[in-house]
Amino acid sequence: MSKKLLSMAWVVVCLTWFAPQRTMAVDYREAAVIVSNKTSKEIEFVVVHHKYSNNYKDSKGWLKIPAGQQSGSPMTARYHTGFGTLGVDWWLIIWKFTGDPNVYATTPANLRPLIDALEGAAMDHGPALANLATQAALTARKMPQAGVIAGPMVQDLVKPVSDMFLNAEATAGYKRHMLEAKDIQSNNHIEIRNGDVRFWSDSGVSTTGYSSITRVAEAQPIPIPTPPVPAPPVPAALPFVNQTVWIKNHHSKKPLTIKGGFWNGSEAFLDDPGADKIQQWIVRQNPDGTLSFIANGSTGMVLCSKNNSKYPQANQDPIVLHEDYGDRSQRWRVSKVAGYGNGELWVVTNAYSNKALCTKHYSQDPNSTQNGEAIIQYDYSGDATHHWILELAR
Repeated sequence: MSKKLLSMAWVVVCLTWFAPQRTMAVDYREAAVIVSNKTSKEIEFVVVHHKYSNNYKDSKGWLKIPAGQQSGSPMTARYHTGFGTLGVDWWLIIWKFTGDPNVYATTPANLRPLIDALEGAAMDHGPALANLATQAALTARKMPQAGVIAGPMVQDLVKPVSDMFLNAEATAGYKRHMLEAKDIQSNNHIEIRNGDVRFWSDSGVSTTGYSSITRVAEAQPIPIPTPPVPAPPVPAALPFVNQTVWIKNHHSKKPLTIKGGFWNGSEAFLDDPGADKIQQWIVRQNPDGTLSFIANGSTGMVLCSKNNSKYPQANQDPIVLHEDYGDRSQRWRVSKVAGYGNGELWVVTNAYSNKALCTKHYSQDPNSTQNGEAIIQYDYSGDATHHWILELAR
C-alpha cells in the first residue's frame, strides 16, 4: 500500500475514533439557585426564569422573603458543559416589594427588543401584571412562614406573566450569566439589591439593573436617591501607627469588632466596648498615609472586603477578617475628615473598591446604633456612619 493511501486511511480512523468522543463529552448539569433579598424591604413574591439556549426552560417562584434573608428550597437550573457545548444561560427575574404597587424585572441593556415585541400584546398582559399585585397579597396571607417556598401557588399566580416571557424564543431582555461545571457544588445566589441585581456563582459574578414593568411598554428606572458627596478626605499621618487602638463609629460610638474572629471570613460588626482584644486593632501605614492594613489585636488577621480583587466590588459588600495574603482588597486608605474634640475623624476607604467602611444602615435609621450592626463598604456620602474615631486602647 502506498504512503498516500496509508495517510488517508489514518485520517479516516482518527475521524471515526474521535467524533464520538466529542459528542460524549457534553455533560448534563443541574445547579441549585436561590434568591437573596439584599434590600431594606420585604419581597412579596419573586420568580426566576432561566433559559439554556433552546434546550431547557426553568422557572420557580417564592413568596415573602424578608429584608436580609433568602428564599427557601432552591430552584434547579439545567444546562450543559463540556467540549463542543455552545449553549448560553439566560436569566430573567420578576418580583414585587410588599407595599409597593409596582412589579419589577431585571432590565439589561438588551431589554428594548423584548419590550417592542410585547407592546402589541399590551392589552393581554397588562391586566395580568396589574392583577398580579392583588393576587400576590391574597396568596401571601396563606403562607405565614417567612421565606417559605410558595410551590404551585406562586407558579399559578405568576403563570400569565411567566408564559409571556418563556414562550418568546428570543433572548432579548434576558441577562446572560454563564454556569460552569463547578457551579453544581454550592448554591448559586441571585441577590436583589438596592439599585441592581447580582448573580453570584462559584465560577463568576454578573450584575444588571432593574425597572418597573407594571406597564411594560413604559418601563422606568427605579429612582435611587443619591446624597450629596462632600469633598474627598485628605490623606494624613495617623496618630497611632503600630499601636493598639479602638476603631469606633462616629455615629454610635461603638467599636468595630468581629464575630468569632478566629477563622477566615468572620464578619465585622459593632458592639458595646469591652476588654476583649478582638475589639482592638493595629493600623500599619505607609509614611505618606496612602495605604494601610488593619490587623485585629487578637488574631493578627486583617480587615478586608468579602470579595477580593478577582471579583467585582459593590455597595453593601460585607467586611470580613482574613489572613493577609497581600491582596489589594486587604489594604485601606485612612484619611482625615475634620477635628473632633481631642482627636480626629477618619474615613477608612478600601484601596481596591474605593468604597468607604461604614455601617449597614445610615444614621437616620435606629438600626445603625444597635449591637450587631453589620459593617459593609459603600460609596462615601459624608454620613456620620462613614466616619470613625481612632482611640488608643488602654
